[in-house]
Amino acid sequence: MQAKDMKDSIFISAQARDVQTIDVKLKRQISSSRAQKVQITPQLAIRSLAVVDHRLQLSVEPLDVARTYHVTLADDAVVLDVDSLLNDFYSDKELGCTWDATQTTFRLFAPRAKNVWLFIFSNVMDESGAPHRLHRDRDGVWELSLPGHYFGSHYAYCVDAPPDRQGDVSPDKLFADPYSRAVATKNDYLHRGKTLILDTTRYDWQGDAPLGFKTEDLIIYECHVRDLTAHPSSGVPSQLAGSYRGLIQRGQVGGIEHIKSLGVNAVEFLPVHDFGNIEIPYGEPVGGLVNTWNPYARNHWGYMTSYFFAPESYYAGAGTLTANHYSGADGRQVDDFKDVVKALHREGVAVILDVVYNHVAQYDQNAFKNIDTQYYFHLNADGTLRSNSGCGNDFRTDRPMARRLIVDSVKYWLQEYHVDGFRFDLATMIDWQ
Repeated sequence: MQAKDMKDSIFISAQARDVQTIDVKLKRQISSSRAQKVQITPQLAIRSLAVVDHRLQLSVEPLDVARTYHVTLADDAVVLDVDSLLNDFYSDKELGCTWDATQTTFRLFAPRAKNVWLFIFSNVMDESGAPHRLHRDRDGVWELSLPGHYFGSHYAYCVDAPPDRQGDVSPDKLFADPYSRAVATKNDYLHRGKTLILDTTRYDWQGDAPLGFKTEDLIIYECHVRDLTAHPSSGVPSQLAGSYRGLIQRGQVGGIEHIKSLGVNAVEFLPVHDFGNIEIPYGEPVGGLVNTWNPYARNHWGYMTSYFFAPESYYAGAGTLTANHYSGADGRQVDDFKDVVKALHREGVAVILDVVYNHVAQYDQNAFKNIDTQYYFHLNADGTLRSNSGCGNDFRTDRPMARRLIVDSVKYWLQEYHVDGFRFDLATMIDWQ
């Protein structure tokens, strides 16, 4: 991170090498006596200081990565960059909402958060829920176990996040769990979500398994779940048109019958991970932006993922985009998409998912932006979100826990939904490891 915009600033940068060592780069060499006047705010004791050419080496008491520090000299200051320290955090604990015979456990990875609260809602329309404070472990995981089960309830988090590099995201907003198995989202461009606590293990697969085709034997048809049956010419009843269930209706022209008629043995669905369906209003200023590119104010194709473990609810039986209504509140999208996979497998058609891990939804109340922008996104030198993807933000896949989340997501869709494979959008933006 760069020094403050002062022509006479002596600082170039200050970076934490580890939790007790700071390297400071200077524009010019300074005397040892002047270097002794360097301070760190909020107050952090400097145990020793050395001047080496145009650099200072500081030995300090242990840093708290949840705080924002400045290295100061008189009225000159530079923000201390702790970015490299964030890669030291890693946990193998199961994240999201889990349960056993007696209790329900909630876990969220937020290494720089000062506090994390969980709110449980008995009804998805409730504006306020029962608050519970989580506790942090040494690896940056916040967790809480409550007695009993909460199936059918919804929950959301609120994170007291670090103030630096957070863009326009304030810490007082609620957001759904990034490990949501199912999520109810409000129909506006903020795509505000609440996680549905849903037992997804009761589905009867009736012996279904991935088909195991060799890559060289695949004949792949790229298609969109809704577009396969949305038009009346598909023959699918209007109440099912454009839905998961409509896709697998027998005896119709569109959907599964159309796929079978093509002679293909695999479909590649455009994204079905829960995504931001609605863009900011056309021609109206929102947060310093004006939508001049999309008069429909809709994201139809699905390339704005919000939740990497939850299927899109708009395609479910009760899916709706009615303004300010919630979509996905009953969780039927989970079984509906499993029905799609099972039906296609019975016809010898493999299911490949187009997945978007290189960026996330741009305008939604996104979990990762609320948890820690610096951890989860590539940033420019001034702290703004990088946009090499052209979509407004680039997900930092090389962070250890971001990398783990992607692997967890891929494994989840293979195991929970029996899908046969993946097409990775802008794959070269994902780190190879």
